Amino acid sequence: MLNTYYQVSIDWLLTGKGNMFMDDTSETEQKITSQELAEELKVLITRLED
Repeated sequence: MLNTYYQVSIDWLLTGKGNMFMDDTSETEQKITSQELAEELKVLITRLED
């Protein structure tokens, strides 16, 4: 939801790498749903805890 509201790149939110803001002209930027983002964040948190 953060990426949609603030138009911030998912890659930047998750890794801190790449462009901070989404580029609407980029065809390579994959748009995901908030549910998919939540699942990805759960996976990343689990990896950090291990």
